Amino acid sequence: TTPTAKHLRTKTKAAQDPEIKTMSGFLQGWGQPVHATAMGQGMGEMGSTAGSSNMAGMMTDEQMSQLSSASGAGFDRMWVGMMLKHHQGAVAEARTELSTGSSSYAQKLA
Repeated sequence: TTPTAKHLRTKTKAAQDPEIKTMSGFLQGWGQPVHATAMGQGMGEMGSTAGSSNMAGMMTDEQMSQLSSASGAGFDRMWVGMMLKHHQGAVAEARTELSTGSSSYAQKLA
């Protein structure tokens, strides 16, 4: 893995950790289940809720297994591809929240 890719994973994790905590707090407040994140596992220095969400762009257990088996440049390419899909899914979810959500807090985060 390259230093640039490692830096990107570190920055992405740092940005997502507070978002994950905020969204978990929303779910707890609404009496909904909160899926544990496997921070630091599978995706290098990224978290995952593989197999635990219907959100578009979430990695499957099989994808996480493939990523865990990858190394070097192959890992970097796979991780970036997965993160692109993951963040495209997050944008779609945010758009849905903005258009149909009922929580002003969740809409603000979106």
